[in-house]
Amino acid sequence: MTSIVLAYMLFGSKSLSLEDERDRLELLLGVNFEARESVYRGGSYFRANGSASESLLLRHNFDILDKEVYEPAFSDCTILLLVNETARSDVFLQALGGSGFDLLRCEYI
Repeated sequence: MTSIVLAYMLFGSKSLSLEDERDRLELLLGVNFEARESVYRGGSYFRANGSASESLLLRHNFDILDKEVYEPAFSDCTILLLVNETARSDVFLQALGGSGFDLLRCEYI
């Protein structure tokens, strides 16, 4: 019996435009991001569902409530892409390679 290995991945970009990155990622990853708004998520952000239970979250790396970056270790990245519960980590790594999104963290379970 083969078990599926799931990955939680964090990518970062130094881009200044969340909307431009959304458009690029939709083409690169073949997903559709929906615009959302939440103070908890830092204002405007985008959410997409990939295959199965996979979810993607594209947001600024700044918490408007606490006035600090979400990921201090990666404060040079202005935009974050969080990929949760993907069994397709190799697909994301290949699609995002050379795109301006760097893999910042990856956890396998």
